[in-house]
Amino acid sequence: MAIKNFIDSVRYEAVADFRNSIDLTTSSMYGKVDNNGEIVIPNYTQMSNFKNKQFKMFNFIHDAFAVFEEDMNFRPVQGKGAVGSTLFPIEATLAAIDVTSVYQRYLDNSYRLFIKTVLGTEDEKKIINIHGLIDYYMDNLRVNVQTSPVTLTKFVKSNLSFVSPCVNGLMVELLKDGKQFFNRNRNFISEVWFENYLNSAAKAGFLVDRRIPWRLVANLNSEKMQVHMQKYGLTKENFFDAFYIKTSSLDIDMLKTFFLLAYKRLIGQSDLSEATNLYSTYPVRVDECDKTISRVIKKQTIDDEQYYSSFFNDFFWVKKYMEIRLFEENIFFSKNLREKLIFDTHHVYISSKDKGLDATAEAARYVNLFLEKNG
Repeated sequence: MAIKNFIDSVRYEAVADFRNSIDLTTSSMYGKVDNNGEIVIPNYTQMSNFKNKQFKMFNFIHDAFAVFEEDMNFRPVQGKGAVGSTLFPIEATLAAIDVTSVYQRYLDNSYRLFIKTVLGTEDEKKIINIHGLIDYYMDNLRVNVQTSPVTLTKFVKSNLSFVSPCVNGLMVELLKDGKQFFNRNRNFISEVWFENYLNSAAKAGFLVDRRIPWRLVANLNSEKMQVHMQKYGLTKENFFDAFYIKTSSLDIDMLKTFFLLAYKRLIGQSDLSEATNLYSTYPVRVDECDKTISRVIKKQTIDDEQYYSSFFNDFFWVKKYMEIRLFEENIFFSKNLREKLIFDTHHVYISSKDKGLDATAEAARYVNLFLEKNG
């Protein structure tokens, strides 16, 4: 939903003049990468509820928005009264979104669709345990992974159309139906109130989304915004470390859960009921009789605790993660470079384990850094 659909973008850009705007079509990773260039998501638990709304904000953004509201509501427009009460309602309708919840819903839908494509096929008969399901999934991964990311890291990077940019935790949207408002007010860029709006945003430390002008974006480079941040001991340099989580630290645990839930769905097993649909007809060729017979093979049930603790060692998951990330980024390494990635990642894994760190998270982080450098 680009603003180009509703107004003459050339005229709008002339007014906005880039002096206090950001184009999220070209700066789509703003707020999604930290100072090291690693993909991050805001820690939703460190945000506060905004008034009585169903969303949260960082404290410093809340303070900045209060300054914006006050400035807008005291700007008269050609005798028509305050901007906030007559032309452009200054009320937050959306801010930060819990990324992990959005991603989890996406994953739940993904594994259901995946199993739906397997059920009733010849391939299903061959999947008698979770090892077989993982192998089958990996063998067929390349088909859809470019349009349907698997890991949280790629999910955040991909800018999927159904995921609001507000997942970066740095935005505030003002209208529930901005499209309708700007469609009714096609000449808004030439009105005094819009100039006031841009000025009020800048005064509070916000940028205006160039394509969706009812969206404010916290400008971390603004001295005005930095004043609000400093009240909470935050700077540009420490902000991401204090308030954000590296997606690589969550990726592998979420991947494990994805396969567990997919397998449970395949065999009809849930946490609260006994396993069903455990028998599968598996065709076997018997050479002596020169005929095909059917053998009933029982699909393996699965215990959650056993699955997480002993079914696979942690580096098994690291290697699967590595394969998936290569597919997601559409990267093809030479044999030597691939072997270097595996060797170096294993070294990081072992040394992290020796130091008492989360070895799988550190290994996943290294994989992403390696792909970023060599991809």
